[in-house]
Amino acid sequence: MLVDNKNFREAEHIGEEMLKGTDLAMDGKCRSVERTLSDGIFTLEKALKLYKVPKEAYFTYVAKKHAEKINSEISSASSKEHFMSAINIFEKMISISFASVLDVNEIAKILADFKNVSTGVEKGRISLKEKVTLK
Repeated sequence: MLVDNKNFREAEHIGEEMLKGTDLAMDGKCRSVERTLSDGIFTLEKALKLYKVPKEAYFTYVAKKHAEKINSEISSASSKEHFMSAINIFEKMISISFASVLDVNEIAKILADFKNVSTGVEKGRISLKEKVTLK
């Protein structure tokens, strides 16, 4: 059962028990890790250990959550516009997220790779599926 259970009613505990071993159970644990981090209770490493969440599962959860948000905000765009908007968002996320841990030149290399991809799409060297959705 989740360690952070103060907000659950009995029915939710039963549902949680039934879903053990599923992605939904892991998502619940990941949400608990996320709340713990946002409340400043534990470090990432400590929260992952406490909730028994593999680092890869947590990062996948965070990526999916952000992808869903990006998709909902730019879903009306054409496939190309959708892709280009997502690339721009990823560039900003990388610049902000890695500024404290990577050298400016390393960030520039990563952003140059994104620029190559976006240029390839704009010039038609890289073709997209009819409907682009981030997963």
